[in-house]
Amino acid sequence: MLFRGITYKRLARSLPRRVMIHIVTIDLTAPGIKVFVTPGSPGPDRAEIQARTTTEFVREFQVQFAVNANFFYPFYTKTPWDYYPRSA
Repeated sequence: MLFRGITYKRLARSLPRRVMIHIVTIDLTAPGIKVFVTPGSPGPDRAEIQARTTTEFVREFQVQFAVNANFFYPFYTKTPWDYYPRSA
């Protein structure tokens, strides 16, 4: 158990290929559990979201646990050093 109401499990599989599976179970009825999503950017185009790593999100919003549950759009990766979006 990571926190009250939050458990984490990691499974390693080798067939049909090597993969690591991360499973987080959240009991939404546990005391203190609240759902929080990234707020929109201020200004006229609130649809744009500032890119940030999961660690940056945890620190900025002072949450105990975070999951990157969506891709960014637009998104590209050409090389390990040439990718978008980047955190500020």
